[in-house]
Amino acid sequence: MESEQVPTVKRPTTFEEQVEILKSHGLVISDMDFAVRTLQRINYYRLSAYTLSLKKHDKFYPDITFEHIAALYEFDRRFRYLIMEHHIEKYEGKIPIWVAIEVLSFGLLSIVH
Repeated sequence: MESEQVPTVKRPTTFEEQVEILKSHGLVISDMDFAVRTLQRINYYRLSAYTLSLKKHDKFYPDITFEHIAALYEFDRRFRYLIMEHHIEKYEGKIPIWVAIEVLSFGLLSIVH
């Protein structure tokens, strides 16, 4: 029987280390405090879904900023909230699956092909 190597789980990183990882991929970060505060509020992997169309071969396109990515996330969050608010009021909180799929974050939808 062949021995299979089990992949190791990545070690936890601090918020500052997460910022450095993003910088190492070419993301422009002009305000370290803003980036850290944002990552404290929004999970790194949730936020990274919004970066998929902004990079190629794991490197960000020139002039892509952390603020740009945070703004995409915030737009998406507010947009989904507005859609869900109007639906909840009209249908007394009953949400069919096809509506739930429509209001998934754009970040999540971007990784489903």
